[in-house]
Amino acid sequence: MSEEITASYRSDADTNLQGLKWANYKPVWVWWTVWILIGLFSIGGLRHFTTKQHPSVQDFVISLCPIALGVWVVLHQKSEEARMVREAQASESVGQLVTWHFSSEGFTFDEAGQTMPWTSILRSDSSKDGVIIKLRNELSTWLPKTAFTSEAEYSRFLDLLAAKTKHSKLS
Repeated sequence: MSEEITASYRSDADTNLQGLKWANYKPVWVWWTVWILIGLFSIGGLRHFTTKQHPSVQDFVISLCPIALGVWVVLHQKSEEARMVREAQASESVGQLVTWHFSSEGFTFDEAGQTMPWTSILRSDSSKDGVIIKLRNELSTWLPKTAFTSEAEYSRFLDLLAAKTKHSKLS
């Protein structure tokens, strides 16, 4: 493919937040597993506490640990969501025009115009909203689907990305 694919968008807090959420994505089965285990241990702990004739303080603490873990998980999730919102709003890229150019030789993502080889991408993950590109220098960047001029252009980009990088789809 010798034709260049261009993606361009004006960065804003909502787009950045969308990228951060996908960058921190965990499959649904992970959360179901966590909550099922917390539920089972909570039931077991409460059953242990209520079936003893003379429960001790230790029995009480043991029965409440899974419930406390569940509360911690909820608070941690809310804290992470709040952190992502703050980070998205405080990003230096807010308001800037971000432009990417992709070709079979490599890609550029700044106005300096230096083409970087595909090998500088460690991996890429696509979602229904866009693509997370993880570079070898431990930086990640978000490229929203709306940055492309059409669905066909986005599909061509995904095909090129899959051919040139270690690529996976997030659900």
